[in-house]
Formats: sequence, C-alpha cells, structure tokens
Amino acid sequence: MDGLELSKNIRALSKTAKIIILSGYSDFDYAKSALRIGVNEYELKPIKIKSLIQMVTLLKERAEKETADEQLNRMAREYQLMDRIMLGEISDSREVKRIFREYYRVHLEKSIICIAVEADRGKFEAHAHLDDAFHATLLQKLRDMSNSLEGVLIEKSSRLIYLFVSYKNNATLNTKIQDYFTRMNRSLNEVYQRSISMGVSLSGDVEHIPLVIEQADKALENKFIYGNAGL
Repeated sequence: MDGLELSKNIRALSKTAKIIILSGYSDFDYAKSALRIGVNEYELKPIKIKSLIQMVTLLKERAEKETADEQLNRMAREYQLMDRIMLGEISDSREVKRIFREYYRVHLEKSIICIAVEADRGKFEAHAHLDDAFHATLLQKLRDMSNSLEGVLIEKSSRLIYLFVSYKNNATLNTKIQDYFTRMNRSLNEVYQRSISMGVSLSGDVEHIPLVIEQADKALENKFIYGNAGL
C-alpha cells in the first residue's frame, strides 16, 4: 500500500482528518492525485523539521477550529429544533422522538411530563458573582436530576428551566421529584440563602409538548410542586 492508497482509505473513513504526504516523488501527476484524494499538504523530501512542525501545528489549529465550529453549529441546530418543538411547529411524534434521541441521547416514551423550575429571588441576587455561582450550582443539580430521570434539560432563561421526562411509573416518579426538590432547596438555602419553585404538568403525548409546558407554567405560578400533575 503506497501513500496515495493509504490517504484514500483514510479519507474514506474521515472527511475531516488532516493528511500530510511527505514524498520523494516530484512527479506533478502524483501530487495532483494526492490533492484530488483530499490530502491537505504535499511536501517533497527532504523536509526541515521546523517546517514540518509548523505545518502540523497549522493543521492542528485548523482541525480544532473546525471542531469548535461544528459544535457551535450543532448547538444552534439543537436550540432551533427545540424551540420549534416547544412552539408546536414540530409535532409529529416520530420526528420529536428522533430529535430527542439524536441531540439529547434520550429515548422518550409516548407520554411525558414537563417540570418547570424557577429560581426564587434572593436578597443576594444583586451580587453578580453570587448569582452566577448559584445559577451554576442549580444547573448542575438539575443536570443530575435529569440524568437520574433520563430526561432532557432545557434552559429557557437564567431563571426558568424546563425538564422533560418520560411518564413511566407514577409512584416512583412522584417520590424522585419530591426527593430532588427537597434536597435541592435545602442545599441551595444553606449555601446561597436561595430557593427554587417547581411546577409539574399532567402527562401528555410527545406531540403535545406545548400543552404540557403550559400546564407546568400554570402549576409554577401557583407554586405547586406537583401542580396539575396529580402525582
């Protein structure tokens, strides 16, 4: 297997891999073939070590930028799709489940509930560094809760967060939510003198996500941890 064949196999496995060929062939057609395959750099031997290091460094930086850009693009697509789901613009159950599975790695059941979480205002809220620390701690605790319940966490704003959870075992879910709520408020109050409120929706089909959000919001307004859920 020569360098061209190896490069071709690498490119078939990865469209983003960076490939450098160091060749003793000065043949122009060979170089053109390498470029057609997708080789990033083609250098003739002998090559100076300093030049090779610079070349590798530049390709590494390019690869890191492409990865970061792709992550940003994925996040933008994720937020856009989630907004459309929450507004009811995407309501087909198969498509909703696909998006949750692809972007959040969560397999939703047919029935779900929405938990709306809001940070209550505290006397130290005006202090930016304390508020940031509180928010970061709250998010981490809610991520732990989301992972435990195999749910999806959506940060709507710095104060309002939604958690979508498959509606499986009523009694078990009730116990888990109550336990998390109690422990979170106790911990947040001890450290930040802050608390949170929760509102939980009725169970609803995945194609009716706007409805379960509306129910969770109403429950939250009334400071009902279980709101209309009847859990």
